Amino acid sequence: MAANSNFLCLDVGRVRIGLAMANSISKLPSPITTLHNDQQFLEKLKGIIEENQITDLVVGLPKNLDNSDTEQTIWVREFYNLLKKSLVIPIHLENEALSSVRAETELKAIGRVYRKEDIDALAACFILDDFIKNKLE
Repeated sequence: MAANSNFLCLDVGRVRIGLAMANSISKLPSPITTLHNDQQFLEKLKGIIEENQITDLVVGLPKNLDNSDTEQTIWVREFYNLLKKSLVIPIHLENEALSSVRAETELKAIGRVYRKEDIDALAACFILDDFIKNKLE
């Protein structure tokens, strides 16, 4: 990883994909948006990567609490492999255990009205925060 890296994180779901960004200097992830997981997703992702000079992509990998694979784990690994064939930047997998639960709990705690899209983007934020703590600190 470069000394000044820009990270984009994906919380991948079959319908929606939450996105969060951070850089290696501030190390403060922030949710940016949620995209539909459809035919246009890859082109939109490429645009976001280019526009924000993203150097590394992080993909949340769902696992059981005992670290075993789930059906969703297998599906996300296939998605990850498609991304690796389509993108030229490094792509990292990060365990996303309970990130959506954490996100929903956080949104409830602050009393904010939220949508599923908000949970997805905030979950991506938590996944990216874990990646930064595990890889950069």
